[in-house]
Amino acid sequence: MSERLWNILADSFPKLLRYGIEVTIPLTVLSFSLALVIAVIVALIQYANVKVLRQICRFYIWIIRGTPLLVQLYLVFYGLPSVGIVIDAFPAAVLVLGFNEGAYMAETMRGALESVSRGQMEAGYCVGMNYVQIMAHVVLPQAFRTAFPALGNSMIAMLKETSMAATITVMEMFRQAGPVRRSGADLPAVLHRTVLGSAAGRKAPGDVWREQAMMLDIKHVHKRFDKLEVLKGIDLTVNKGDVVAILGPSGSGKTTFLRCLNFLERADQGEMVFDGERFDLHAASHADIARIRKKTAFVFQNYNLFLNKTVLQNVTLGLTVAGKMKKDQANEIALAALKRVGMADKLSSYPSQLSGGQQQRVAIARGLASNPEIIYFDEPTSALDPELIGEVLAVMRQLAEEGMTMLVVTHEMDFARHVSSKVLFMADGSVVESGPSREFFEHPRQERSREFIKSILEARK
Repeated sequence: MSERLWNILADSFPKLLRYGIEVTIPLTVLSFSLALVIAVIVALIQYANVKVLRQICRFYIWIIRGTPLLVQLYLVFYGLPSVGIVIDAFPAAVLVLGFNEGAYMAETMRGALESVSRGQMEAGYCVGMNYVQIMAHVVLPQAFRTAFPALGNSMIAMLKETSMAATITVMEMFRQAGPVRRSGADLPAVLHRTVLGSAAGRKAPGDVWREQAMMLDIKHVHKRFDKLEVLKGIDLTVNKGDVVAILGPSGSGKTTFLRCLNFLERADQGEMVFDGERFDLHAASHADIARIRKKTAFVFQNYNLFLNKTVLQNVTLGLTVAGKMKKDQANEIALAALKRVGMADKLSSYPSQLSGGQQQRVAIARGLASNPEIIYFDEPTSALDPELIGEVLAVMRQLAEEGMTMLVVTHEMDFARHVSSKVLFMADGSVVESGPSREFFEHPRQERSREFIKSILEARK
């Protein structure tokens, strides 16, 4: 008897193994591919924070995670024929398993997307890329690298689930349920109870200003975060070749003002005349913003280099993706920019392999590569060790000597005094004093300005 049983098993096992492989592997690959697509789409919708679509995605995740896989298989195979939708066994299994695992993987992808610094998005915008380009070239590659181990676990779990569905639930249940399905029987009441129980205008450019010396004229900029008024009507005029140092105590609104000028924040009110064209800082269209960013560059306090790109790729990405420039030409421009900042020997290095000062110089080179008319610097040395500050300031001093127009939020008083041509001193969201740098430091007109300069001098003692 035992010998006969052994012969039956020996004869049947290869057939069962082949059958299992033929069903399980294709089912795993197709279901996981569908789940991954669903997960990425759902995660991107939640990341973009579109309210209505986000609520729909949350409901999908809730209902899928709140019902057993077997119930979902049963619902699709028995329920859909009752409304005239008939799906064969294998496609039905792919759909159910894909949508089921997609709900779990969506949360993994959402967490991975949120782990990517928002500064990566801002840096992408500042080199001229749009949302889709930034996602494809910067954010998603970094998110997939973070999510890869968890996604691997999901695929293993799906392999087990598809094996169960293929060998027991899907094929056997579907074969036995064939007569019921062909009869078009209604979904059983018990299943009905189970499922129910578980479960943003363009403003016309306007007049052209013909005063050639003036590059930037900013009027009445206001910005509020909830009840906190951060900017209270800021005015500033910048001429071509000016180096404007924006000074003030912490919390005075300096960085917010700079970010409003490049639309990293939307001002509540204000207008800007840039290069002869008038823009509403609150209502500028996406096309207007893109056109402005092509003429500007932004250097961040914490560098915001693309972590998944080399030094050379960091500089060329905006040129090739946003500017549609040929790779050879972009590489030539990038190499010239990196030579200007002394980083031509680090072309193949990644940001994690560079010091803070080196990363900031690469960030400046990235800005220079687009040949901007003006560069915004947001406290470019505040995150650096004291010994690294000098190398960044040397590059900025060189740019000033070459006639580059710059707006610099800084606490470096020597740079503000000896390199900048103008000072804008802010406190509590307002402009306290503005004028030539030498006049500001030697003969400040306002008492608040004198107190600020005195506190800086005393801090050095």
